[in-house]
Amino acid sequence: MGEVIMRGGTATRADYEGFGLAKLPAHWHLHEMVALGFRGYEIGTSHPAMKTTFMKAPTPFTPELVSAVSTKAVEGFEECADFECCKIWVHLQQPVLPVGI
Repeated sequence: MGEVIMRGGTATRADYEGFGLAKLPAHWHLHEMVALGFRGYEIGTSHPAMKTTFMKAPTPFTPELVSAVSTKAVEGFEECADFECCKIWVHLQQPVLPVGI
């Protein structure tokens, strides 16, 4: 509790897509969560732009793709549009190693 922030739900109006409007507040939010003492940031997304936004997090953050599944690979979704559902973890703070390592 109080160590990991779990983000869900992000949308941009279709006529504003492609202008980078989600990137600035998303990267600002990473910095704000560090200031509040969080160590990790988790987001689930199915939009390629949000995947790019968090997988290209600014320094010093380290993003990690935890999982990804195509909707075509899930039984019952074969007739749906093909898109990738991802879970991304962003390390907000570098781990502190014991002295001597």
